[in-house]
This record gives sequence, C-alpha cells and structure tokens, in this order.
Amino acid sequence: MTRHTWDLYWIVSDPAVRAARPGSALLDALVALLAGRGGRILRIETSSTEVYGSAQRFYARNNVIEAGRIPDFYADGDALLVLYKHIDPAPAA
Repeated sequence: MTRHTWDLYWIVSDPAVRAARPGSALLDALVALLAGRGGRILRIETSSTEVYGSAQRFYARNNVIEAGRIPDFYADGDALLVLYKHIDPAPAA
C-alpha cells in the first residue's frame, strides 16, 4: 500500500483445524516476512457484524488493534472495521 504498510485481504482456516491455530501461524509468518522487508504496519479490514465475529475475535487474540470504523459501510448496521497490527523491525543481521 505504502512504503511500509501492507494490506491483508483475507485469512481463512477450516473450522475443523482451528484448534491447531493455523491462522495465527500464518499471521505470524506474514508479520516476520514483512518485518524483513521493512514493513511497519499491517492493515486489515473486516465487517462489524457477528457473521464476522470469529474474524474479529481472531484478530483481537493476535494483537490486531481497531483503528476506526465507518458506520453503515457494507449495509445499514454493518460497519467497516479498519484494523492494524504494528510490525516490529527485523533484528539486525
């Protein structure tokens, strides 16, 4: 998106394997990759409805922060949630 901001469009896992935390492993791997490329912010969007409640809880468990919301974005009563995850710099080699 910008010099140091990246966008995560979707991350999805099969409910049958969620206990193994594959989504968290993917997110951690992405953050590590982006840190190595100078990334500092990972931007994510989702819906505010309970249909996306599992996504909202997933991001909260993984230290993703809500930066803002746009009410009625997708439909009446369905806000766009703008989230971000800060990426720490990669250790110097």
